[in-house]
Parts: sequence; structure tokens; C-alpha cells
Amino acid sequence: MKREEWGWLAGGLAAGSAVSFAVGRRRAGGRPAVPEARPRAAEGPLVSDEQLAADLAYVEGGLRPARVDGWTTAIFDRGEGEAVVCIPILAHVEVIYARQLRDLGRDHRAITYRRPEATDHPVGIAERAEEVRQLLDHLGLERAHIVGRGEGAIVAAAFAHTHPERCRSLVMISLGMDHKVPPVPLTNALNWALLHLPIEGRLLTDESWRHKVVNYLSGRDQRLTAAQVEGIYRRIPDFIKVCKYSVTPLVLYHDLRGKAQRIAVPTLLITTDEDPRATRADLEELAAALPDCRGVHVLPYGGRFVNYIQGDATNRLIREFYAALEADRRAVAPAGARAAG
Repeated sequence: MKREEWGWLAGGLAAGSAVSFAVGRRRAGGRPAVPEARPRAAEGPLVSDEQLAADLAYVEGGLRPARVDGWTTAIFDRGEGEAVVCIPILAHVEVIYARQLRDLGRDHRAITYRRPEATDHPVGIAERAEEVRQLLDHLGLERAHIVGRGEGAIVAAAFAHTHPERCRSLVMISLGMDHKVPPVPLTNALNWALLHLPIEGRLLTDESWRHKVVNYLSGRDQRLTAAQVEGIYRRIPDFIKVCKYSVTPLVLYHDLRGKAQRIAVPTLLITTDEDPRATRADLEELAAALPDCRGVHVLPYGGRFVNYIQGDATNRLIREFYAALEADRRAVAPAGARAAG
């Protein structure tokens, strides 16, 4: 083992012990600890239980079982027009795109799908990008607008890099050159240990890891409360194994340095000032490397899921982006084609 791997191992084991001790505790009787009730922000949008329930019902009600090139999924596919494919971050968390699916589905073909999660072997970035290609083939789509947030954006970027001819555009939300969760060295060490060592069920339990993720994703401002995020993430079976084999291979090895320069499709970058994983500086670094970045936008009061919390503002930016692309196409189209259109 290399010296840096020993360092990651030591840090990961220490972090795992600390996490297991800090968040793996249970109440009397062996019941898992409930999400911590914390005060909500006094300014900016918050999500009510009723709104979240309606969005969950909307997305779940639109998912239809499908078999795509040998793997089982469920596909949300509503509306007509140019296709917009929202790349999932995790199975059962498709609700984070509810506001994009509702709004864009009015005049686009709005699509997402339930990602097949691995629980016994790592599935990396390239394999996830190949799933997107297979999905487009299954749906008979030659090209589509691609939208991804966080881990979904990791896959979206890889797909745009390997299959630019299939992308009308790329929207990346809350992602920079690499994936980082502060404190970055500690988190990276823990992710490395989870992926490469048999610590799940020992240093890290299903409950302790879910509790850690939920508390982080609800954030200081509680735009989605810990209880709301817990209700979503509680739907994911075998959570620690899914994180080990489906999540860490993406977040640990996402690195666009040297690749972003070859993502030639028109790209829009969006984040919020409330998500330390993708700051304005992170997006500006990525924008400088992209050949055709059409904008960097930092929305206020976005919590950890800016495209959901600030759905209207996010949709407005995406629509303006698409309108500008259409104007560009019309401007360069031959006069005869314009007349025919």
C-alpha cells in the first residue's frame, strides 16, 4: 500500500470510529435515534411537509417499470418536445427534480429514472454514464438536454464528455471540478475506507451512516428538515451498502481536471451560497476550463438541494439557457430552414 493510502486508511479508520460513536448511538430498546430537531431559517424559502408529500406523490406516480438493456428501472416520462433528462443521485431520491419535471414538462419531454443501485460490487462513473446512453437508446432519443445535481452531475459530466453528440446541453448543479464535503481530508479518508475496507456494519452501521448523511443534507438552515430528509432517505434499502458500492465510487473519483476542457457542449453551472460542496469559486474554476460555459449562477437560500428549494429560480435559469440555445440555432440556420420552421 502506498504512503498516501496508509494516510487515507488511518484517517478513515479514525473518522469511522468517531462517526460510529457520535451518530451510531441508539435510544433505549435498540431503536434508532430520531433526527435532531433544529431551528429553521428565518429568511428564504422553506419546504412544508405538505409540499414535499405532494412532490413525492407526483414523481412516484409518474414512474413506470421498465427493462433497459438488461437492467431493471422505473422511468418518469411526461410531456412533449425536446427531451430533458434529469440524472438521479440515488434511487428513491428522484423527488429532488420534482420542480424541474413539473415545470419543464409543460413544453418539453421531462424524464428521470430510478437508478439501479449496487450492493455487492462497485459501480463507477463510466458505468453510470453508459446507463444514460442505454436509457436514451431505449427511449428512442438521439439527443437530449442533460441535467444533473451533485452525484447526478458527476454522471452528467461524464456522459457529456464521452457522448457529446447525444447532448443538446448540460446543466450541472452543485458540482465543481471535484466532489468535496468539509472537512475534505477527513471525509475523503472515510469514503476511501468505506469503499476499500469491510467497515460497514462494524465501524459504520446502516443507521449511523444514514443519520450522518441526513444531518448534513438538512443543513444549518433546515430548508428541508432533518425529519423530511430522513423520510426520503429511509426509503433506500441497504443504505450503507448502497453508499459503499454506488455512491463512493462516484464522489471519491470524480475529477474533471484535464477533462472539463473536452466537454464541448453548451453548459450552465448553478449552485447556492448555502452549499459548501460547490462554492462560487469552485464553479468559476470549472467554468474557466469548459469550452462553452454559458453562465455561473449562485442562488441565495438554496440549502443543500438548490434546484428543489429554489425551484422557480432554477427553472428560470434553465429556461433562459434553453431559449438562448434556440436563438443561436435559429441565427445559424439556413434561410430556407428558418422559413420552413
